[in-house]
Amino acid sequence: MTILKTCERCGTEFECLRSNDCWCVKLEIPEDLSKILKSEFKDCLCKDCLECLILKFAKDNNSNIPDKM
Repeated sequence: MTILKTCERCGTEFECLRSNDCWCVKLEIPEDLSKILKSEFKDCLCKDCLECLILKFAKDNNSNIPDKM
């Protein structure tokens, strides 16, 4: 079942499949970043924000979560 969510980081609305078929399952999120995101946000982020944070996290040598928008 698809539901409409609002990204906590940027406010964009996006679809969540709430299953293993969701787009987010296909993204490779480093374990350390996943832990940080779970502590910083209560719900899902949109694809653009998640991809941006993955790239910035890797670029910043996995030191911490990049600044919010």
